[in-house]
Amino acid sequence: METITVLSLVAGILGVGIAIYSTRQFTKGVKIGSLRYIRTLINRMEEEKHKHQEDSPQRTAMHHTQQDLDALFKSLQKMFNVPDKDAPLT
Repeated sequence: METITVLSLVAGILGVGIAIYSTRQFTKGVKIGSLRYIRTLINRMEEEKHKHQEDSPQRTAMHHTQQDLDALFKSLQKMFNVPDKDAPLT
């Protein structure tokens, strides 16, 4: 009977540990995934800007949108506490 209690206790501790680890990995994936998606939008906007003349209203609008996305990226990076070395660049 004591063996079953000890094994149950060990299994419970392992279960809690695995749950904590899984939650951390999921949270990290959500954070990095969000930042990666925004970075992709920023990069696409940069590519599209080059298709327009520098003084065109389309390029100006894209530039402002790109700046807004970059500010959002930096804000989320700070809120999620993701250091620059871990933040997606592409």
